[in-house]
Amino acid sequence: MPTLDSAETQRAFTGKLGAEEDPSRGDHHFYVFRVGTTVVATTKISRGSRHTISDDLVARMARQLGVTSNALSQAVACSLGKTAFHRLLAAGVPFKQRPRSG
Repeated sequence: MPTLDSAETQRAFTGKLGAEEDPSRGDHHFYVFRVGTTVVATTKISRGSRHTISDDLVARMARQLGVTSNALSQAVACSLGKTAFHRLLAAGVPFKQRPRSG
């Protein structure tokens, strides 16, 4: 099972994969993934110093996102592109409509 570096995962989520971070939460970084204006998945990463995300937590995050652990690891490692990752998100999770603010 794959493990991930927390800082690399955070950068990949907000940079390459286009997730929005919800800053209103205190003890975790919460990430919202959208396809267009539709929220398709959310997940979180514990705050604190840089750490390794265990294979168990990677599996839980992948399940929350509706993708495999391998696909999540590939997306963070940049071997799976944003478009392909968003296709997996859209296929794996039922859409939840949420109006975009701002």
